[in-house]
Amino acid sequence: MSANENAGNLARRRFLKLSGAAGAAAVLVGSAAAAGTNLPAAAAQTDPCGAYGDTGIKLWDHAKACGEAQRDPTHHPMPSYCKGTNAYDVVLDGADPPGTHNFLLVPTSRLKGIECSKIRFGRNFWQDAWDQAQPGGVAPVTYSGGQIGLGVNAAQDTAGKPVRDQDQLHIHMAGISTKVLDQLNKAGIKNDVNGWAASRVKLEFNGDTRYYRALQVTNLNQNLFALMFDNVARPTREDIAIQMMIVTQSPHGFYVLTSNSGLTGAEHGIGGTSSCDRLLVYT
Repeated sequence: MSANENAGNLARRRFLKLSGAAGAAAVLVGSAAAAGTNLPAAAAQTDPCGAYGDTGIKLWDHAKACGEAQRDPTHHPMPSYCKGTNAYDVVLDGADPPGTHNFLLVPTSRLKGIECSKIRFGRNFWQDAWDQAQPGGVAPVTYSGGQIGLGVNAAQDTAGKPVRDQDQLHIHMAGISTKVLDQLNKAGIKNDVNGWAASRVKLEFNGDTRYYRALQVTNLNQNLFALMFDNVARPTREDIAIQMMIVTQSPHGFYVLTSNSGLTGAEHGIGGTSSCDRLLVYT
């Protein structure tokens, strides 16, 4: 991710702040351990999912407070910023002041991000985010320029530079442009998990062109984190921590996109991205 893109991310999500150099270092160590990289014994034991007692990460601090209030309302009053808190997750505003298509679905258990293996076996957070973004949900997404787009950033790019702003899993509930949807609808994306890793779809938005791996699924009933790990990251031997994901509705179900900054395609000079922010619209 370039410096300009990183600055743009911060502007779009002003209420989120970097958790500091220590948090970024923890991401790098944790993802390397998950990938089997040789590390000193102490570093290799770092939990890539984080610990419940972790502090200084604003998104986790907020989600934790919402979860504690949901479980024990007598001793923990529900903070005003918590939307639709249940036993698994909560929706938070993605900007201050709030917008109409900038929300975050955040687990109330400690899960750092896409590199945490626990997200492949637990709650279906993609389905929760989609449901909460619908009319009647706690954070209905309205975007006149297109439709609902969900996304998760990688922990880091292939050069080891941090991509996300906060070390707590969060699914962006945002907009995705009609221009991008038109390209997806014309790309002949198949419902074929065996071909997902080899697939390439070239998408242009706001003057930026990148390659993505694309899959079509009928519904969101399955765990998409597990689906991507089993059919993309594991067979290609790519670090799960560098992968981004985007989900949006298709005429026959849903498109599931994934990419990373090292992805290449047929055209020389066009690569991939580890950031969902290249396609999602927040403002």
